[in-house]
Amino acid sequence: VTLKSDIAIDIKEDKISNTSFNKKTLLSFFEKHGFNNLLGKINSSPKEIEKNIEEKNIRLSYEKISNDKELKAVVLKIRKAGLVAIDTETDTVKPYFSNLIGISLSWDTGKACYIPIKHSNINRDFIQLEKNIVINILDPLLKDSAVLKIGQNIKFDNIVLFSNGFSKMNTIDDTMLMSYVLFAGLHNH
Repeated sequence: VTLKSDIAIDIKEDKISNTSFNKKTLLSFFEKHGFNNLLGKINSSPKEIEKNIEEKNIRLSYEKISNDKELKAVVLKIRKAGLVAIDTETDTVKPYFSNLIGISLSWDTGKACYIPIKHSNINRDFIQLEKNIVINILDPLLKDSAVLKIGQNIKFDNIVLFSNGFSKMNTIDDTMLMSYVLFAGLHNH
């Protein structure tokens, strides 16, 4: 299937982006179904969340990787941390047939980066890394069993990376599987 992207559509965001909700109904639903994390978020105001971040002295650092030097610096940080959360962005939900669009990495609270590889329909000034450069720099890290790789449904990411020329990851943890094991009777597992 090819999506047609050259069609002019008149969208009025204020007409389709109503994000209001009935707090009482939502809280009742979350309590009934055990969505404790979401309960805490609904009960916290954005100012309380910001205050929490400040109290914990979390410094946020999110960056887009634009060259191999920046990527090598991130790999050193990950090796020092001993773990990395990883997520791939693709052009399809079929991992064996997907093109790798980008990779997100996080190695500490508030520390993360995004590696753009194959975005399309973007500004010509938008810098992306060639996939072969990313493979050469990240592959040794992904194979390194001393660095724990963590992901949500990481099997998907492992297949995507392997199908796009990377080696298979060693030493992985999957938050989806952890959730299933810990809370098998909840959350529609």
